Amino acid sequence: MAATLGFSSPQVCQIADVAPSTLDYWVRTKLVQPSLRKPQGRRWTRYWSVTDLITVRSVKALRDAGCPMQTVRMVKKKVEAWGAEMHATALFWDGNDVIEVGQAGDLRSLIQRPDQQLLHVMSLPLKAWRAEAVRSAAPIDRAVLNRQPRSTQHSREAVNA
Repeated sequence: MAATLGFSSPQVCQIADVAPSTLDYWVRTKLVQPSLRKPQGRRWTRYWSVTDLITVRSVKALRDAGCPMQTVRMVKKKVEAWGAEMHATALFWDGNDVIEVGQAGDLRSLIQRPDQQLLHVMSLPLKAWRAEAVRSAAPIDRAVLNRQPRSTQHSREAVNA
């Protein structure tokens, strides 16, 4: 029989940096559930899949960022639905909405306007570009800058003659 990749509850608590009492509370309220072995009474160790662990970590990160529990529950459903496909996705919390950042950089609202594509935001590294330009620039004599192009000089001479 092949082995299944998974984690015990203590491992999940350690990796996700969640207190055991918090994880127990989340299980009791059905916010998160272990899929490999569910709670079967006292002293039974729960076993969690890789997707379960990612879900717990997502819930923890969103809660730490101040995301409301109602929003966390909606995002949790999306994360679980992605399953193994979640590797192509990143989540971004902006204080109002959770935004899915796809593999190609496309942005979609998960909460405010579910599945609506958002304006593509980009960051321009102006400071780095300026530093690169300064390093690459060559000195130019100001006299060269004030000189008119040769073709302009010839045409003026022809007009003045």
